[in-house]
Amino acid sequence: EMYYGGSGVTKDYTEAMNWYKKAADKDNDEAMLKIGKLYYNGYGITQNYTEALNWYSKAAKEDNVDAMKEISAMYLTGTGVKKDKKLAQEWYDKAIAVETK
Repeated sequence: EMYYGGSGVTKDYTEAMNWYKKAADKDNDEAMLKIGKLYYNGYGITQNYTEALNWYSKAAKEDNVDAMKEISAMYLTGTGVKKDKKLAQEWYDKAIAVETK
């Protein structure tokens, strides 16, 4: 997080990715979400919506609500995927269901 945000260190997305991958290897869903965001935005790496969706999906399998909302937004806008309002609503509903447990 420190490298991602530049808190106390120089902002370095490549170094952030290294640490996030170590955490993701230990099933940390927040790290999976952040890796997805790095790919989605092209921070420190080539922008890649397919990889972003892949990492968001991994985090979503761990019940990460923010990842589910990111997937929903991708389907709603057709960013990196075929626009599908029904799938967007399904992912948003999953997020709400997890959030209100």
